[in-house]
Amino acid sequence: GPDTYCVVAGTENVRVKNIISSNNYDVVKAEWLLQCFQAGKFVPWQPAFMIHMSPETKQHFACEYDTYGDSFTADTDPLELKAVFSRINTSEEISQDMIADLEARYSWESSLSMFRQQTIYLSLSDETSNSRDRINQTRCLTVELILRFHGAKVASQLEEGISHVISGDHSDLKKIKAIRRTFKKKFKIVSEQWIKDSVKAGELQNENLYIM
Repeated sequence: GPDTYCVVAGTENVRVKNIISSNNYDVVKAEWLLQCFQAGKFVPWQPAFMIHMSPETKQHFACEYDTYGDSFTADTDPLELKAVFSRINTSEEISQDMIADLEARYSWESSLSMFRQQTIYLSLSDETSNSRDRINQTRCLTVELILRFHGAKVASQLEEGISHVISGDHSDLKKIKAIRRTFKKKFKIVSEQWIKDSVKAGELQNENLYIM
């Protein structure tokens, strides 16, 4: 009813599931009630106690805890920290945008993230070298590793969302520009020297000086 503070549940039976689907009440594990009895006082809720949260409680916890239930303000003991780590999905892939957002939020500036905001396609074959030749493959792989090491996302094909194309010479320039005209968002075509100079300086160089 309207005076219900919360619902304490030991198991998620049909009745509990119906309460959860109503989204009106907080549903708390019986473990929380036991801790209150043991402590002889009211124990504040933590995400680990919750089976279901009402919209109000969910909003409150969003300000007090991170995604994995770790408090922004309260001290954490080794046991609680271990429980937090157990809830982290290590197979979850973190996007480049998310990494960039974290770096910007915490003012983490490093030369190893200078290309973080860039999605780059490599077009490094030249007129005197077959694109499948071993030397050219090694060159492409080396440049790709350097870019990835410094935060870039390296695309395997020319597609929407590319920010830069690194061209080895002018042999394929006409073809790349023709493809660019079909894209909604236009990418910049720059020489490989832009990467070399940026890495050497430890910061991004003015790309307009390397436009092809």
